Amino acid sequence: MPIGVANKIERLQRRFLWGDRIEKRKLHTVDWLTVCKNKRKGGQGFRRMVDKNKSLAKWIWRYGCEKSALWRKVVCAKYDTDRNSLFWNLIGKSSSSFSVKAVADLLMSNSMSSRAIEEGFKVVIGNGNKARFWNDIKIGLAILNEAFHRVFLLAIKKEGVVKEFGHWIGSMWTWEVKLRRQPFDWEKKQWQFFLKCLDYVVLREPIEDVLAWGFCPNGRFFIGSFCKVLEGYQSADMVQWRSPWRGLCPPKAGFFMW
Repeated sequence: MPIGVANKIERLQRRFLWGDRIEKRKLHTVDWLTVCKNKRKGGQGFRRMVDKNKSLAKWIWRYGCEKSALWRKVVCAKYDTDRNSLFWNLIGKSSSSFSVKAVADLLMSNSMSSRAIEEGFKVVIGNGNKARFWNDIKIGLAILNEAFHRVFLLAIKKEGVVKEFGHWIGSMWTWEVKLRRQPFDWEKKQWQFFLKCLDYVVLREPIEDVLAWGFCPNGRFFIGSFCKVLEGYQSADMVQWRSPWRGLCPPKAGFFMW
């Protein structure tokens, strides 16, 4: 949604909320950002129109899950991207469509949205056929090539999917990350910790790698969950703001109490 349209809609919402008329503008006693907070945090639970653009994050999840969808095939063919990739890796260019540039900007911007995407989306490793070893395996919130950057620089193979960095011995998976030289003494500690962390990455042969949303127990992405993360919904609620909305009085009376 263009920013100008979003601002105009919010202006109409503010006028309706405070009873503005064409001939008379009433005093807005509470700022709009406070009104848009969750009711448990002292607001009215309105959702800002500008934040609607953040719902484009759902296309990141759909890109990783709908591998056989026609729209995904068209995007991959048009922008010449890796069809096996689980995560959106398109960069917005001047020739890109409006939607592609909007999603790319959402990823690249230094904002709470990009932070929520980085922390929330994760690749659940299955058989290792599609997940990228250095870019999709996470240790905490950092991907492997960032958490163990020195090991990444020493590695011979710097690209490839998970299954290319090891092999099965019977029913046991064994990691095999080859280095171009032996680690120096000051590098051995990180190398050993790297191998220890890999032991916690379990491959499951019959299961495909999937993209999941870490803030939902079932791994599915919902716009509501994404917005709650952006609002800091996980923090403690303000008890004094619960009483007007407990259903003990009509909504109009609850609004008056607020």
